[in-house]
Amino acid sequence: MHDVSHPEPFDLVRPSRRQRDTFESWFGRARMTIRSLGTWTSAPEVVVVRRPGEMQPAVAGAITGAVGAVIMLAVATVLARRGDRAIDVSMIIGDVASGGRLFGTAAFGLGLVIAIVVGAAIGAAFAWITRRLRHLAPLMTFGLLLASASWIVVHAIALPRLVPWLARALPIAPMTVAAAVFGVVLSLELPLRARRVG
Repeated sequence: MHDVSHPEPFDLVRPSRRQRDTFESWFGRARMTIRSLGTWTSAPEVVVVRRPGEMQPAVAGAITGAVGAVIMLAVATVLARRGDRAIDVSMIIGDVASGGRLFGTAAFGLGLVIAIVVGAAIGAAFAWITRRLRHLAPLMTFGLLLASASWIVVHAIALPRLVPWLARALPIAPMTVAAAVFGVVLSLELPLRARRVG
């Protein structure tokens, strides 16, 4: 049996210049280290760093969300018409929201207002969730993928159950591309809020 009071014949840890560690002292330190690893400590409070004069993330997100919603409607309408489907997405939204009581310009205006309000809400939520991201490229990629995937789920699952005829009226490919553009525009809240406003 090896006497633990004698030094080990090989270094278990890097020895100090003054003296080599014994197996007993090394084991005691290792036991304390394992005990400390098993002890949960409270994590330090995370503080969001925002430079003086920066815009609030939710405000910047609401602005880009509203602009992105208008751009999304325009892109979807243009792509649908290029695909031989003479539809206006904003007019369809206004028609659905009014229960078929509005037509033409009135339906278009209502659809546009609804899109702006919903887009602003989505943009504010997106900016708040991603408020700690400070690099544009990852944020843009995340926004593009999230918006595209979300619209595919909405178009393939939610709309057929809630409004089946709307799922058939809205072309999925143009709407998915438009949703991707919307996600990219959402990510522009980062440079917008990083600008000094005061």
